[in-house]
Amino acid sequence: MKLFLNYGESTTVSGKIRFNDVQELLLIEEALKNYREYLVNKPGEKSEKLNKKIGSIEHLIHDLQLENADKSGKKYDSSIGINLNHFLITMRHRSKMLLIELAEKLDISPSYYNDIEKEKTEASAEILMGIFEALNVLPNIKVKLYPLIPTIEYYYNDIKIHEVFLAYDDTYDYEHYADVVTKKVAESNIEIINSRPEL
Repeated sequence: MKLFLNYGESTTVSGKIRFNDVQELLLIEEALKNYREYLVNKPGEKSEKLNKKIGSIEHLIHDLQLENADKSGKKYDSSIGINLNHFLITMRHRSKMLLIELAEKLDISPSYYNDIEKEKTEASAEILMGIFEALNVLPNIKVKLYPLIPTIEYYYNDIKIHEVFLAYDDTYDYEHYADVVTKKVAESNIEIINSRPEL
């Protein structure tokens, strides 16, 4: 399988990197992660600029994961996920829907939706399912339910995009949340895990 990573800025060079082997891309991801950790201990203007460049490359790699998931139904590595913020923005742009239009569909304020998209606030199960429906991604959403933890993990095909932790002492919250999810997500896309693995 060939993977392509496009890069470019309006004032600098642009191009395309081709990866003949998935492992090449994974090595770059690991190198970027280690380099970012190294830069944290080297404060200064140069480190800030390099951190921005690393952020741009990581953003492109996240896009590549989504693209690969759409084409094959799988991501190229099971250990690396993306965050809900990146997922929602990418899917909203793909659907050519303005933030205000999506908020109107959900009957919530644009500022409240913006807080959800930026992960400043946690959406209720009802609203999150509504967002997935409005963006037309619900058929590709997979869910893992952990009743004993209690936690819900969301996947887009095989890419982990979000997880919700609920209070141990509030069984109602988890049961209500899980009930909403199981009514919306296809049964074949739901996995209930009655054990306590490390998440």
